[in-house]
Amino acid sequence: MKNDKYISLGVLQVFVGIGAFISGAAMLLNTDGSLLGLTTEMLKNTPFQNYLLPGLMLLAVNGICNIIASAFSFTNHQYAGFLGLVLGTTLLAWMGVQVYMVGFNHIFQPLFIGIGIAEVLLSAGVAGLSMSNQSS
Repeated sequence: MKNDKYISLGVLQVFVGIGAFISGAAMLLNTDGSLLGLTTEMLKNTPFQNYLLPGLMLLAVNGICNIIASAFSFTNHQYAGFLGLVLGTTLLAWMGVQVYMVGFNHIFQPLFIGIGIAEVLLSAGVAGLSMSNQSS
């Protein structure tokens, strides 16, 4: 049971990390968003003129950081739960800001909100396991 939570968290983190890495890289390659079917018109209510900064943040924070955190999860590291809580909360904040600024306009938005919630809940379970192991 213990390993199942760590593995499930790691799989979620790899999924988020790879998706964010690819999407962020696509935004960096074409800052007009065209590789992802986006337009700069979608950014009209944001502080951004193009997708350069959002792409860089997406690639680094939700991409690379989740991939690194998955290594902590897959190895049952004591900080896996903490990292998952931070990154799950970050994903939820990212999605909240995105929906606020550009509105609901893609099926991936509610999907990733759900994944963020799942990451937070799994991370809380993993953090609880880690805490109970330290007190034993």
